[in-house]
Amino acid sequence: MANGFRISAPAPAVAKRANKVVSLAGATTPRAKAIALFVFVRDSIKFGFTNRFDAASPEETLEAGMGHCNPQGALFASLLQAQGIPARQRFVNLSNGVLRGVLSPPPARLLHSYVEVKLDGQVGDGDPPGSSELGQDSLGWIRVDGYIADPALFHAARARLVKENMTEGYGVHVNGANEWDGTLDSFCQMAEETTQVTETFDAFDEPGLFYSSPENFQRLPWPVRLVLGWIVKEPNSSIDAIRAEFVPPSVEKQTTFVVWSKPPPPV
Repeated sequence: MANGFRISAPAPAVAKRANKVVSLAGATTPRAKAIALFVFVRDSIKFGFTNRFDAASPEETLEAGMGHCNPQGALFASLLQAQGIPARQRFVNLSNGVLRGVLSPPPARLLHSYVEVKLDGQVGDGDPPGSSELGQDSLGWIRVDGYIADPALFHAARARLVKENMTEGYGVHVNGANEWDGTLDSFCQMAEETTQVTETFDAFDEPGLFYSSPENFQRLPWPVRLVLGWIVKEPNSSIDAIRAEFVPPSVEKQTTFVVWSKPPPPV
């Protein structure tokens, strides 16, 4: 399962895509660039499972246009690093509720990750207690996993949760968010940290070091890896079915704006 890519050394294809995304967005500041890259991953990398699973590199995830939280996070962090924005990947174990309705039944626990981003002048919640593989300070890191679910999936899944009076499932948390302003933490799946997180691990620049460690309970034996492409078809179909339930907001009601060529008369 281990792979040798480093988030801080993006592949040429990843760096090229990062340049294209920020250019099309007209983003010039680190914050604007980070937001543009967040939106790109959220909208262009569908939440789902590939036959590479956690072993997918950022370049492979970019090419597939699909990934779950861990490959998506590695790609987002690599895109940020390609623009000179400090980013790293933090691993945690979650309770299994967030994948209810996607995996039947879901495993007893889930290996999850989010991205920590450092933007000048912005302060997130920083590191959880404990050490970091990168040995960096705990101030100024903004924590993000809001890129995991695209708008159609997020809103359709959340509508199901509201209807069922459930807090999590279908890949999202009912109190989660898939928007990010570049200043505050934003979680789509890990929205209730105190009740969802069962164990927190280090932050990594080279995720393969964690995947090959004894702390990673999610290492897949080789017989499973051989048939993984077949195994992931069912959860991916479930995710697509949820996504298809999304109904865009009505555009029938239009708001009329009056543009004044001079200040409006006093009331």
